[in-house]
Amino acid sequence: MMHPQRVVSLWDMIKIADGNLFAANSCLGSCIKYLELSRTELRKVESQGRIGIDFAQFDAMITAAKTIKDSASELGLTVCGKAAKAFGDNIPNIGSPAGPNKVGLSIEALNTLIEDLKYLVKTFNDEITSRLLFVMQPNAELFYTPSDSLFGSEVDAAFPSAVREISEAGKCRALGRWTACVMHIMRALEPAIHALQVSVSVDFPKDQWHQILDQIEAKIRDIKKHSHGQIEEQWHSEAASHFRFIKDAWRNYAAHGKVLYDEESASEIWNSSRALMRQLSTRLSE
Repeated sequence: MMHPQRVVSLWDMIKIADGNLFAANSCLGSCIKYLELSRTELRKVESQGRIGIDFAQFDAMITAAKTIKDSASELGLTVCGKAAKAFGDNIPNIGSPAGPNKVGLSIEALNTLIEDLKYLVKTFNDEITSRLLFVMQPNAELFYTPSDSLFGSEVDAAFPSAVREISEAGKCRALGRWTACVMHIMRALEPAIHALQVSVSVDFPKDQWHQILDQIEAKIRDIKKHSHGQIEEQWHSEAASHFRFIKDAWRNYAAHGKVLYDEESASEIWNSSRALMRQLSTRLSE
């Protein structure tokens, strides 16, 4: 039985191609019923006769089998994958044209087709029970496999070393791993604070946010005095204030395992960090 929203290993998660794996299996089940009804009708008429199967139905079986074969390979469903491949290899030779949009099958070929389909469906059902799959809500997929940059293309360009961390934060958000999401966001902020550090000529070990911010704030007080002007002073002051808040409110607690985050708090941290990095990307880069 499938258990939505349970995870064995996040790193073993596989996104099924086109999301059609179970739809393909259901399609094959419907095809079996269609063929069994066709076989019943054929036997009523003539036990050794031939029957025309709609080409669209025939094509649906081939497409569904290919989807299952491809996905079975990714999921390690060995027996199912072999059954799907054998079915796909054999089905083009099992019938012959029988009028417009029809494939003609003898009773023997029809029996073989039905048994092969039943075997394929059975192996799929047997093997899939050994895999625990995670079912995401549609809005969660936007974070797991986004069509656009999660923090914006400007952020990606300004802070390329943060891109991987932002991506991992998105995956954790999609999977409801809120504390892990926050941890990756904190790591994504590293190149941003280092860029701010460089912009005010602060030289200090990169892993010491407290000391870095102390020196940044001291330098900012000198910015106006060196003809950079009030606007420059204000911009750098706001950036430093954001980092100070993030450090005191979130980073210290996340880094030392003092708190577990829920969806609301992780979403707030996501939005605040995203806004800060977008602001910084307009003037800074690593």
